[in-house]
Amino acid sequence: MLRPYIESSDAMFPARDKPEGYDFGAPDEAEVMVDHIKAHRWTTTGKVEFEVSWNDGDVTWEPFQAVKLLIALDDYFALHGVNSWRKLSKAGKKQGGATEKKH
Repeated sequence: MLRPYIESSDAMFPARDKPEGYDFGAPDEAEVMVDHIKAHRWTTTGKVEFEVSWNDGDVTWEPFQAVKLLIALDDYFALHGVNSWRKLSKAGKKQGGATEKKH
């Protein structure tokens, strides 16, 4: 049978502490680095986006403005034989030559 909840008195249990969340040791603002750029695609508005593989295993699509200063972008351009995003193929999603990171 269920009973209604009655809160305990702090006067009866003065040293009682509420449990704190567990600290996994990672700083709140842990920096995540780009592993490599896997592919690119063109949006319907004519902008290019890049499929970015992060060192934490995440993969996201990022606009050119977010990746324009990355060495990984220079590597991606070299794989495609271009020196500018404007020269990238517009025939759908193109795979880069980079391979997945092995653990």
